[in-house]
Amino acid sequence: MPTILQTKTTLKRKVSDNIGNVLKELGVLVNPSQEAFNTLVSLEAAFKRLESQRMQGNIAREQMNVEYGSITARLLGFIDSLEEEDVLLLRLMQQEIFEHILVVAKSEARAAYLQQFFPSDYFRNLCYDSSARPLPATGIDIILYDDTPAPGPNEKDELLLHYLENTDAVVLYFGRHSPLVWEYPEKAYATNSIFSLHARIKEMTEYLKYKDAFEQQKQNGHD
Repeated sequence: MPTILQTKTTLKRKVSDNIGNVLKELGVLVNPSQEAFNTLVSLEAAFKRLESQRMQGNIAREQMNVEYGSITARLLGFIDSLEEEDVLLLRLMQQEIFEHILVVAKSEARAAYLQQFFPSDYFRNLCYDSSARPLPATGIDIILYDDTPAPGPNEKDELLLHYLENTDAVVLYFGRHSPLVWEYPEKAYATNSIFSLHARIKEMTEYLKYKDAFEQQKQNGHD
């Protein structure tokens, strides 16, 4: 599980990109029963007022920059002030992925590149393979198949076909396009962007959770 320090560092790095998104993340992390939550509500109100003024054109650019700077400083100070008791532990835990994930890459260099997107504090059971050999993938829940470089137009991707046909895991295809993926709609999913990679994985973990619950329900004799 990410520590409070790691969470605070991640949030502070996001402030310069989008204050609104950071406020939303804090809204689900901060415990409403703590005094810190009141400070957060005050920050949210100040940001909403400024955004409203900006959209209505009721504030000069120079003044707007001053106000944004003030809110940014207040927000960074607020994040620094957070203690463990201010944060909902359950929310931190919900950010972790415990499903067993196998990342299949076509080279060691590509596997090393992908590692930056899967910090071990969040992805607790993840391993990599770049051997180009078909593995049984026993005990694996999700296979992330990285199709870089992609095969030629007339080449058949035997390794991808193996994971689609001969394993129990669901497959997340990461690449430009593969006709094979569309032939297995209940087995495979696809993304071609780093920015949607984590969202697709979370969607697949949700699917697996409900699928397992349904299988358990059938075993217990319930309709």
